Amino acid sequence: GKYDLCWKYDNASLVLNGQATELVKDDTSGTWRLKDDDASTVTHSTGADNGDDGDTSLDGKGEYWTVVTGDGTKYVFGLNKLDGAGSERTNSVWTVPVYGDDDKEPGYSSGTTLSGRAKTQAWRWNLDYVEDIHGNASTYWYTADTNYYDTLGDGSTGTEYTRGGYLSEIRYGQRAGALFSATPAASNKVTFTYKERCIRDDADTVCALLTDSSSAYWPDVPFDSICAKGDKCTGNVGPSFFTRKRLTGITTYAWNAALSPADFQPVDSWKLTQRFLDPGESGDAKDQSLWLDAIQHTGEHGT
Repeated sequence: GKYDLCWKYDNASLVLNGQATELVKDDTSGTWRLKDDDASTVTHSTGADNGDDGDTSLDGKGEYWTVVTGDGTKYVFGLNKLDGAGSERTNSVWTVPVYGDDDKEPGYSSGTTLSGRAKTQAWRWNLDYVEDIHGNASTYWYTADTNYYDTLGDGSTGTEYTRGGYLSEIRYGQRAGALFSATPAASNKVTFTYKERCIRDDADTVCALLTDSSSAYWPDVPFDSICAKGDKCTGNVGPSFFTRKRLTGITTYAWNAALSPADFQPVDSWKLTQRFLDPGESGDAKDQSLWLDAIQHTGEHGT
């Protein structure tokens, strides 16, 4: 009668450079490799400041991943606090409570009953750092969306987890070891803007607030799965994963040292418009799907 996530076994999959593959763990050595093996090496590490709790005796705290491809490029997933960072965080790790309901599972030894055997586990590690063999680096920054649900279905105040999120910025042309201490002349960045998945001519009024009465205008967002901090989340007895956002803008910038003070200057922008289409089967607005309708490209530099 419980609908929380429980530990089963170590498993993960990787999406990188247009390819997806499962990760396979060697039961003897504990090392990981790609199922569709190539020259890449996969390293599973712990100790990152990223919100992943884990169990020190089993899977460890602060799990993150490093993949080095055959050309020597290093990709890091879920580091969150990059080298040299102060308060800056990439928000690359999204977590959810996972219960160790059987002996020798993470969390099992933390309590004498099921209620004390949950660990805040990462369910997604997003790419947040790339470094090539010459020390050139790129960093990826995210916005995480939180939600709450009624753990163990006991009617208590909802428990926080990450229901989803989105990429907000990519910084290119950085140098390894100096991510926050210097801005090279060749630096550039890309930013991404989003709006609610509510599309109407009177969007400024209707889409300003997602409520029970307005939820029909978010046809692919499960409004009944949304619970606020401090509420009891009655009926939401398991975590659900979704987004309320749609990508509406992309802007590229180049570093301009000639500006006073020196700053990033816009180069190009893209405006994306979407619409909801009815699949035609039921005529019910709840069956609508979001489709890209148009892209407008604007040069931002000069005339």
